[in-house]
Amino acid sequence: MAGPDLDIRVIAHFVGASPAYHRCVEEHRSFCRVTRMAKFERIHLFGLLVVILFLDFIVLAIAGWGLDEHIDSTFGNQGNGASFYLIMFSLTAGMVTLASIAAGLLHLKLYRVETLSGASTLALLSWFLLFLTFGIACKAIDLGNEKSKLKALEAFVIILAFFKTAYVAVLHAGIFNGEYGLGYSP
Repeated sequence: MAGPDLDIRVIAHFVGASPAYHRCVEEHRSFCRVTRMAKFERIHLFGLLVVILFLDFIVLAIAGWGLDEHIDSTFGNQGNGASFYLIMFSLTAGMVTLASIAAGLLHLKLYRVETLSGASTLALLSWFLLFLTFGIACKAIDLGNEKSKLKALEAFVIILAFFKTAYVAVLHAGIFNGEYGLGYSP
């Protein structure tokens, strides 16, 4: 028998692997490929989590500033009819996204099916809230007000929504195909 399996057995023999390991390699040839794809997924998940965390802090900071200005009543005519809703939904979606990031980091650390379910649930919840906020940001842009200082918040919400979509897609890649992650097969 020639090919990559022979190379794995030869290497395993020289490092002192047991005969049970040889049988495992022969029975589960796709395991090595699945492990490589899982590492590929983990690298992308971590990169997306870092970018989303950075963007989420920016969204929360701008929305917090906007809420402070609104409470102090200095906001006045600087916004439009959607500005207050944009601020409130940005704060809500931002905090749920922080919880999603925490669950995603736990999933990256343990990388088990149990943590995948929690991370994917929170990711979907924050994704839905973020796209609700995305819709409000689009409405605020559509209403338009040249004096609005919340244009940066609108832009960052839209950018964050696209990165969150990529995160949800990479996180759920293992559900659709076991080669790209944990999958749900026993």
